[in-house]
Amino acid sequence: MPQPAEYRVGMAVGFVALLIGVNLRGVGESGRAFAPPTYLFITGVLITVVTGLIRWAVGHTPVPESVGFGITPEPADAGPAGFALVALFTSRREVSCSRVWEAPGSAVG
Repeated sequence: MPQPAEYRVGMAVGFVALLIGVNLRGVGESGRAFAPPTYLFITGVLITVVTGLIRWAVGHTPVPESVGFGITPEPADAGPAGFALVALFTSRREVSCSRVWEAPGSAVG
């Protein structure tokens, strides 16, 4: 029996063609086609959240094995490179990066 991994490119192209075909049918048909999977996904997420809240309320929360593992930084992370990494991810880059997406000659600013 052939493995699905052998046909992954063909399957991907087929799914994209299916999505294109459904979207080209129009807004109404597209909405009716995409509503059930969307509702199933939202229902699954809500069931997961409610199950977690019930387990938390009852006191039966699962504890992963990695809770007891200690985290020790590498010596190189304590120097300037570690500081630069923290500064990179905590800076307000969205302000400076917004200029990249402006149209030339626009008056945004």
